[in-house]
Amino acid sequence: MHKGTTNRSTARSRPRARRTDVEALRGWAVGGVLAYHLVGVPLGGVTGVDMFFAISGFLITDLLFREARTTGRVDLVAFILRRARRLVPMAVVVLAATIIAASVVWYRPRLLTTLLDALAAATSTENWHLIAAQTSYLQADAAVSPLQHFWSLSVEEQFYAAWPVAVAVTVAILVRLRRAPRLRLVLLGVAIAATAASLARSLYLTHENIDAAYFDTGARAWQLGLGAVTALAGPLLARISPSIRPWIVGAGALLALWSLLAVDPSRAFPMPGAIPAVVGTCLILGCGTGTERGLLRVLSPRPALWLGRHSYSIYLWHFPLVVFLPDILGQTAATPVLALAATLLLSAASFRFIEQPFLSRRWPITRRRRPDPAAPPPPLRRVRSCIAPGLVLCLVGVSSFAQLRSPLGSATPALWPSQPAGPPIRHASPGRPSRPPASNPHCRRRSSRRPGPSRFAANSTRSSATGCPTPWTPVRAVATTPRSDPKACDPAPGGPAMLRREPSSSATRSPPAGPAPSSRPWHPTTGESKPSPSPAARQSTSRRRRAARPTSRPAARPAATP
Repeated sequence: MHKGTTNRSTARSRPRARRTDVEALRGWAVGGVLAYHLVGVPLGGVTGVDMFFAISGFLITDLLFREARTTGRVDLVAFILRRARRLVPMAVVVLAATIIAASVVWYRPRLLTTLLDALAAATSTENWHLIAAQTSYLQADAAVSPLQHFWSLSVEEQFYAAWPVAVAVTVAILVRLRRAPRLRLVLLGVAIAATAASLARSLYLTHENIDAAYFDTGARAWQLGLGAVTALAGPLLARISPSIRPWIVGAGALLALWSLLAVDPSRAFPMPGAIPAVVGTCLILGCGTGTERGLLRVLSPRPALWLGRHSYSIYLWHFPLVVFLPDILGQTAATPVLALAATLLLSAASFRFIEQPFLSRRWPITRRRRPDPAAPPPPLRRVRSCIAPGLVLCLVGVSSFAQLRSPLGSATPALWPSQPAGPPIRHASPGRPSRPPASNPHCRRRSSRRPGPSRFAANSTRSSATGCPTPWTPVRAVATTPRSDPKACDPAPGGPAMLRREPSSSATRSPPAGPAPSSRPWHPTTGESKPSPSPAARQSTSRRRRAARPTSRPAARPAATP
């Protein structure tokens, strides 16, 4: 019994040997991302993120499957703590340093925006925050957030919150049904189904809204899913002839390298633009062993291995430096060189003094082993093993929902189909008629829930026709539908009546054409201008009023006699 317990614990804690080809692949991926953000080349440098997704899906699935096959269960608490020990320390340091730098360099409005990004990054929902803000990653038309690159970490952490739970539930069901030998086959089917669904969503969203598809977790999950499928299909890939495997690995290396150099991420990305990078990475992961010679060995020099080992620190530090240094030193030819040097120095120091101490120190991340591994766990321990994953899922889910329902994303057309063309509809609050501003009766504020610029965006320009700020536009309203009419345009029975905006080709509306306008203002409800009456009309009106008056006064009542 003691021997079996030792074998299970040793198999659980023994890490798999480090593969040099995976380290080199990470180095090329982070190098492409770094070069793209510094100087804009290579063209497909951002596909390094897709390669990271495939690597993460492969490694995490392989780790979970080996644990389930060895111990018959998946310890979700230990998994979450290991991921936190690996990711959280460096992320906290970078977030704190970025907030401090933003408070020193920038004014309060941009500092507050950075704080919102930091909150989204800390809750693993930065990608949903960027979708809600309608951010374009490749065509930035506004100030770029120094924490924008945390979107990829948010996608991975959401995968870490959902996929281990799915694996643990599948393992528990198969063990209960005594179908544990079919664990690999069942997990492979689950991974293939999830990957196919994500592929369909990515293809649809890339066609509808390419900016949202870039950040959307559902549109990116297929890259992690292909890595998971590659890890679970290991026995099938092992049947390939050893003489053919090096050629497959070389083809995968060529695909990954070509995606870094030639793929245009502004066209049909991430689906199907990211397919070469992900497929090439999966070919290397599935058919490679790290000892091959040839092209992959040529692409694994010491600098690439060093970059791969420090890839996490490099990725976290590089983007804040890319954003801050031009504001501090100005945009010069030396700015990218200084950003590169600072990134490498900070990454080396962080890896030595932050990452390594947390990874090498013995932390109590696993619970004390039971004397008999075959005995069922106590009820209290079962409850504790479900609380931590449930809390993580609730945190990520609630934060994501809050980001999408925030004022920035209350009507984001990225996740829902766009509204048909036509005049938008205004709702009047029940019991409170909508009023135009007191300064100009022809202006009314646009609805803050309409798709378009954020309602927090300050725009001081004014319309030349009305003198109103551009967020305020004149509205020509038609008469409201009576509440008693059964065809009233209410959103629900008993709801408020609505005002309909008439279509117009210009943003600023003017009174309708007709007689020369008088000094009287244009009527805001009927949209009609009342011209001044002619002198003859005024005289006839006066005569009619005098004729309508009584000609004689009623006789006074006689006084009462005493």
